[in-house]
Amino acid sequence: MASQGLPGYRGFSSLRPLLLRYLPPSQPCLQLGMGSSQLHVDMVQLAAYQSIVSG
Repeated sequence: MASQGLPGYRGFSSLRPLLLRYLPPSQPCLQLGMGSSQLHVDMVQLAAYQSIVSG
């Protein structure tokens, strides 16, 4: 996937607690982070990461 070429991609795991603080807890996929849900979490983190870098 393209995620292999993204610098700082490994840092997403450290951003997760910060993201979960602002994301609604009603989304179980963000808490589970398993299977296809993990892909969704990575996409959310990527969007947040880009917004932080560009912000």
